[in-house]
Parts: sequence; C-alpha cells; structure tokens
Amino acid sequence: VTNAYGVWDFAVNLRGDVFVATDAGVFRYSAKDDEWGPTGLVEAAVRALASNSSDDIFAGTFGSGILRSSDGGQNWTEVNSGLTPVSVLSLVVNANGDIFAGTAFGGVYRSTDNGENWNNVSPLSVLRPAVFQTIGALAIDSSNVIYSSNVIYAGTRNFLGTNTLSGIYYSPNEGQNWIKSALSGDVETIVVDDSGFVYASRRGVSRTTHPS
Repeated sequence: VTNAYGVWDFAVNLRGDVFVATDAGVFRYSAKDDEWGPTGLVEAAVRALASNSSDDIFAGTFGSGILRSSDGGQNWTEVNSGLTPVSVLSLVVNANGDIFAGTAFGGVYRSTDNGENWNNVSPLSVLRPAVFQTIGALAIDSSNVIYSSNVIYAGTRNFLGTNTLSGIYYSPNEGQNWIKSALSGDVETIVVDDSGFVYASRRGVSRTTHPS
C-alpha cells in the first residue's frame, strides 16, 4: 500500500473490499479491480476499523474520534455525539448492529443507532473514574453457550500506572455489567474463535482453558 505506514487494523465490507487502518488514513483493496488505493479519509491516524451488515465502515482515530462511511470509503462523516474521548483504539460490532468503541483514557462507549449517539459503558467505572481507562482491545462472542449471545470482551492497558486492575473484563449483557476475568496485565489484542475459546496477547499469547 503506497504511502501507508503503521498498519493497525483491518475490516472487510460485504463486497469483499479490504480496508486498512494506518497512520496515513484508511486504504482500500478493491476486490473488483484487484488493486490498492486511498479512501477519502487521509492524513488521519486511524487505529481501528469495523464494518456492519449495512455495509457501513467505521474508523476510530487517534485525535478525531470516530468517522463513518456509507459509500465504500469515498466520503466520511464524524459521528462523535456523546463520545468524550477523541482517541479511539478499538471497534467492534455485535450481531444486533450495536457498535462498541474502546478509547484512550475514556473506557468503553456503545452506540445503538449506527454511531449517531454514544453512551459510556465502562468496565471500571465502579472502581475508578472512567477518565483513566484505556481500552486497547475489544472482541465479541456471538455464540456464547454460558450466557446469551453477544458477550463483549474488553482488554485494558496500564490502569493508573499499574497492572493491578488491567486485564480482560467481559460483559454478558451488552455492557450493563462487567466481570473481571482471571487474566491480568496489559492486553493488546483479543480474539474469540468459533469454538468459544478466547485468545489474548500480552507479551505472548494466552488462551482460556475452556470455551467461554
């Protein structure tokens, strides 16, 4: 990808186009044309991408909040109403179309109206002010066998300068309540496989001992 550097995340739309989040904006691989090119979002430090069933693409930036494109990346609109932090590190969309955003120093936000409005649903708000939370990783388990579907996992980083409260938190009810997992330490990435195993990277890779 010409002029792209610092690749942070990927997303794929319904046509099979691949979108890449970079420090120079969002680039797209066109499945139809078999080539890479820039989208309409340039000169932005993009840290996270997500797509939904309506073929919208969401870009979380470091410094400009979240932008949405409904035309394959050609045009972008800021959708930051209610989103206090301007630095977004992770994005996921659940099966109902709800969007979750992990922010730097602001915790987790949720939108139920395609990004038009955001509400804070932070896992640590009962322990410390939400302003100190950094959520570097999010993942959705859409087929959880213990709880209902759409269990969300949030990986935290460097909470108030210590690792005491950092780790993975999970919510079985769309962010209303959060439970601390046994895994502690700064978490960079979370992935849930088709069998329900949860994987996390934190100076190596950890996996749950049984499906979630």
